[in-house]
Amino acid sequence: MWPSLAVLISFYRNFLLTLWWFWGAVDATSSQVNIVSLGAGFDTLFFRLLAQRQFAGKIVFTEVDCDAIVDAKKRLLADQDAHADLFPKDVGNLTVVATDDANVAWQCRVPTATYSLIACDLGDTERLNASLAAAGVDKSLPTLILAECVLSYLAPEKGTKLLRWLADGFPSGSIALYDPIGLQASDEGSTNSVDTSEKKDKDVSAFGTTLQRYFSVKGCTLRGARGFRTAADHARRLLALSHWQRCRILDMNGVFAACTNAEEKRRLSSLEPFDEYTDWTLCNAHYAIYLADNSKDHDTDGAQWTTQFVPHAQQHRYLLTAMSVPQLKQQTPPEAVIIRSFQHDDLAVVRSLFESTHLEFAKGSRAVRQFVANRLRGPSGDMFDVHQAFQTCSSAGVLKSGFWVAEIGGEAVGCVGVKPLVTSPPQKSSAQEDQQTAELCRLSVSPAVRRHGVASALVRAVEAFTASCGAYKEIRLETIGAMEGAQQLYRSLGYAEQPQDEKQHSSFKLRLNVAHNRLLELPVATFGRLDALEELDARGNLIEKISFDNLDEKLPIGAGLAKLQKLLLADNRLRVIDPSTADMLPKLRVIDLSGNPELSDAPEKLRRLHERNLLLHSRAKRRELITRALSIRKAVSQALAAAPIASPARIK
Repeated sequence: MWPSLAVLISFYRNFLLTLWWFWGAVDATSSQVNIVSLGAGFDTLFFRLLAQRQFAGKIVFTEVDCDAIVDAKKRLLADQDAHADLFPKDVGNLTVVATDDANVAWQCRVPTATYSLIACDLGDTERLNASLAAAGVDKSLPTLILAECVLSYLAPEKGTKLLRWLADGFPSGSIALYDPIGLQASDEGSTNSVDTSEKKDKDVSAFGTTLQRYFSVKGCTLRGARGFRTAADHARRLLALSHWQRCRILDMNGVFAACTNAEEKRRLSSLEPFDEYTDWTLCNAHYAIYLADNSKDHDTDGAQWTTQFVPHAQQHRYLLTAMSVPQLKQQTPPEAVIIRSFQHDDLAVVRSLFESTHLEFAKGSRAVRQFVANRLRGPSGDMFDVHQAFQTCSSAGVLKSGFWVAEIGGEAVGCVGVKPLVTSPPQKSSAQEDQQTAELCRLSVSPAVRRHGVASALVRAVEAFTASCGAYKEIRLETIGAMEGAQQLYRSLGYAEQPQDEKQHSSFKLRLNVAHNRLLELPVATFGRLDALEELDARGNLIEKISFDNLDEKLPIGAGLAKLQKLLLADNRLRVIDPSTADMLPKLRVIDLSGNPELSDAPEKLRRLHERNLLLHSRAKRRELITRALSIRKAVSQALAAAPIASPARIK
């Protein structure tokens, strides 16, 4: 089935590029790098890399596998006739090292590389440490660790122990894993227990169950899948349990979409007919690439290769990106804080976190309570569907927004988002400036972990995203006046408060409610002073006329109500609406003129807006229109049925 092969080919090509970026990141500071391949099997990666010569320094390449694989590979390497094919450029300089050390099964050297073959149980980290030392692996040097379908066969505790030993033992290390994802393995791993697990957990897919049963029958149960199912589970394993600093997770659908160019996709599609895309996509969704490194925040070069694995414009293909921040020393024992991208399962908890933390400061403030309610209310509120609001690409296919969650011990304790700043037209200096300004928003931190560095870490995640995105020149934000702690935080992080006349106030609308007050008119002078008014509710009064001039005064076009978007005039005594009203309200989107029986005419623009408003908000109006349409359809059908069938004209 060629698409599966295509994904693997794409991964291989991109992985070689990854190695080049990895080497480029360390080439300036080190003349030697380590590559340690765990569970290497019969892979020939070392010999291909040696032929391509992409690194100017020296490679110390070490393969680790079980006794049976190592013995078979050792016999193949001992064949003198094979050396010419394996070392075409270095066969004359090849030196096979005779070693009596039981920790190294076979070793050879060429001027630019050393290759070692080790037989070792990966669950035995003490022996693995001794074997790597015997092979000449200097753990202080930049090291890339590879493991393809290795952790899935180890018991979860042994796999985590191995990951932690690698993270602690290689301070300049990076790791690339390829393993299943989205599986829920049973404790025993037998065929029967897989069935039992399927009955107990309704979320287990048929694909995952069948896959696990297949490997169980083959005698190689996927024990490592137990306890680490989702991308967030794997991020916790890598960062909190194993002490890596950063990780990125990408399933094979993402690999194919992000790491295969259009020309290659067209070539593959022309090889043979293929229509089983659903099964192929399902299969690819259950395998993932896991990238992790030990780079600190200031070590941008060390983390470069992991960020370059997927092209910049395709970063949204990652299932998850995460980083670990310094541990909370106030906690006993201290726990790692993980800042990771939002996942669908986080929706309920981040909505609750946002609501509770903001309502703390809403005492006596109706505006704050309304702001929180509007953000949570669907479908327009951005906290109603976080993925849609913050993790969806623009029409150009570029991701300019993001949302992150902070968690400790698997529990979400904070969140933050960023998106392009939206302002009303009078506040814009230019359209380009708005496109280059990001809004930091929805920052929320649980009271139990405040002043522990969680909020600062979330803000740094936003700043790192906006810097790498390349779409923004500045970040702006708004806070509630009562949030003195938040204001102090922003000042300490270098944010400057804007002068009052430059503030955006993009989160609130200025409304005027004068409904049911028996008003006879809306004075022109009043409108002249309400230049920021966005909504006006004047329902249930005695207003007879809407006009923007009288004997004493007249407003110029665009003055006073240039921002008004919603005008409610239902249940008045309107008779006349001045034709210039439509020009005076350039931003008007909603108007309600119902309940004014003596109003015989209105400007065309206002009439259309009124009818659209009725259609959207009046069930009776929608029912009337639907009934009328059905009646017309029925009448047309009856007329066609009653009409005689015309005979075709004879052609002479």
